[in-house]
Amino acid sequence: MERIFVTYDGDDYGLLHDAWRVWSAAWETAPSVARHAGMLVVQQDKSGLTTDMMATEIDAIVGRAGPLDNRLFAWTRTKGWHEIEEETR
Repeated sequence: MERIFVTYDGDDYGLLHDAWRVWSAAWETAPSVARHAGMLVVQQDKSGLTTDMMATEIDAIVGRAGPLDNRLFAWTRTKGWHEIEEETR
């Protein structure tokens, strides 16, 4: 069973996501092999977001974003969920 990775550590895991994409292309790894199930970064702040509310937000992005394979999304109080592209970091 595949697992989507959820973290507060957007800096380090954003770099890991970028490295995964760059290295697998450089190593000419088959797309079916060089993949991760997706990463979700949650802004850690004092927004008052409870665990139940975050579970609802995670369920929403999983339900509407389609396949999350090799994709990185971040949630912030001001933007909600948004996909992070390599060139925007």
